[in-house]
Amino acid sequence: RLFDGEDVAIENMSENIRRYALRSLRLANQHSAAHRLAKLWEMEYDHDPMLMTEELEERKRLFVQWDDEGCPGNGCDDAAGDGGGARPLPDLIAEPADLLEKFRVLENNLYVGFDCEWHDSIKGVALLQLSTVTDSLLLDIPALTVTKEGCDALKATVEKLFTKPKVLGIKHVIGFGCKDDIKRLRISPCVATTAKSHWFPQDQRCTFEDLRNLVRELNPQLGGKGGLHFGLSRACEMFLDKQLDKCEQCSDWLARPLSAEQREYAALDAWSCAAIGKKIYEGEGQVAVKEEDGVMVLSK
Repeated sequence: RLFDGEDVAIENMSENIRRYALRSLRLANQHSAAHRLAKLWEMEYDHDPMLMTEELEERKRLFVQWDDEGCPGNGCDDAAGDGGGARPLPDLIAEPADLLEKFRVLENNLYVGFDCEWHDSIKGVALLQLSTVTDSLLLDIPALTVTKEGCDALKATVEKLFTKPKVLGIKHVIGFGCKDDIKRLRISPCVATTAKSHWFPQDQRCTFEDLRNLVRELNPQLGGKGGLHFGLSRACEMFLDKQLDKCEQCSDWLARPLSAEQREYAALDAWSCAAIGKKIYEGEGQVAVKEEDGVMVLSK
């Protein structure tokens, strides 16, 4: 069997899977989790402080960070403009009143990105992320949908965003490969008894744009049949000069509280849709496809 690019004997598969898990945690800078697993599995885990520092710096160089210039966490982008350090990661919004108050930060922005996180044990979504190019919100859908007040708050905010964005001063609502996200949002819980009163639009009134299609329109050679496999991380690399770290993608999105790493990943997922959409619409993003040694590659 091939495992992580190497031939691995069947009888050694379990040990190799465990070693692979530890390497993956190291790459994700999750050293405490790696320590716990290594102890449980009676395995050694090398955690040289200098090496960990080097790994962290390498990840910062490769992947978009919450406090990078132009990202929501960068202190230089806050309303005060005082550059007073990184802004905190957003907390989950689980109360109706909190949603109604914080949702205002999205209004009167041309671009709002969205994304969802799921968990196979529930219908619908575990988290809905909404972000402008400067501010991100994380909506705890399971918590908000257990009460009529929560569903009413979602109907007054999320439904309006996806049906009448211009009323909110928003021109573009942008996701990435978001067909399944929309399906999941439509089957998310609601205490209302009819589809018409559900907090997320159930018909074609739903208004959004798929960033994958915007990229394809910019360059037809990207993302289509016979073209490149073009994911959001690759789009970030082309338009924002860094990849999107996907290590948290398959983590437990029903866990409460979510870890800082999960909240950063979730916020940046939605933010990147808004940031890249802005670049495309304002003519700041240009990409080309060229052939090198028989392989199609992207270039700016």
